[in-house]
Amino acid sequence: MNLILITSIFFITGLIFLRLLIPALQRYSPDIPNNRSSHKEIKPRGGGLAFVLVSLFSTLFYGNFSYLISLPLALISFIDDKYNISAKLRFMVQIFSSYLIIIYSPFDLLSNNLFNNLFYNICGILMVIFGTTIINFSNFMDGIDGLLAGCYAVTFLTIIFKFKFFWLVPLFGCLLAFLKLNWEPSKIFMGDIGSTFLGLIYFSAILHINKFEDQLCLIFIMGPIFIDALFTLIRRAYNRQLIFCPHKLHLYQRLVANGWTHKKVSIIYILNSTFISLSFLYGGLYLCFLSFISVC
Repeated sequence: MNLILITSIFFITGLIFLRLLIPALQRYSPDIPNNRSSHKEIKPRGGGLAFVLVSLFSTLFYGNFSYLISLPLALISFIDDKYNISAKLRFMVQIFSSYLIIIYSPFDLLSNNLFNNLFYNICGILMVIFGTTIINFSNFMDGIDGLLAGCYAVTFLTIIFKFKFFWLVPLFGCLLAFLKLNWEPSKIFMGDIGSTFLGLIYFSAILHINKFEDQLCLIFIMGPIFIDALFTLIRRAYNRQLIFCPHKLHLYQRLVANGWTHKKVSIIYILNSTFISLSFLYGGLYLCFLSFISVC
């Protein structure tokens, strides 16, 4: 009951805050459609600011400092939503943020073994690369109404239900509020500040889980999102295209370009994540893996 109550409180708080933000973001950070856009109207971008502020406030009650550690990434992403800062600077902040999350987590393989154990250092570096990849894949997949927010809502709810990570409840409640306003036809976009912040917090949640099998299952749950991003990256590299240049070749983008509605595409991805999540909760690693493979 407390879980429902807290979620409801932060849902209402997030909804009020987002409605107040919309006029300001419409002026500060309008998302103007271009040839890569999947929308045709100018809409406010940067709604992820609500995630950050609500989550930071909740740190006072839950004591998990992942939100605070994510603040530099959120700040640089919010500035980028407006001014398009250099990719190198953004990438450096992403690497630094992933590093800080690892240092803070129980899986710290860097600071405790620096210059002391080569194997752990290599593992730590691979974890930084993995965290940075999650951040960028989240950003890549934030292109249509409801897609990214919906899949992350399923994943965070799974983590809360399975592992009792109640520090995620405020973010989950605010995410539901955003999803209400981001569902087709959307009134606001989360922007880079939202997509990168969600990716880093998801990475932090994975590292706070003790069993590797459970960590793997949480990656499977986000499989519909990450597999789309990964396959697109591989296909573009195979075709000798510049993989870091903007494009409109993700599966979800091609479905929309061929006449599917945002709502229909997002529901398919969200249902696939839900299917994998339920397989994990009620069948463990084996059933979760089979569900992931079937979705792929």
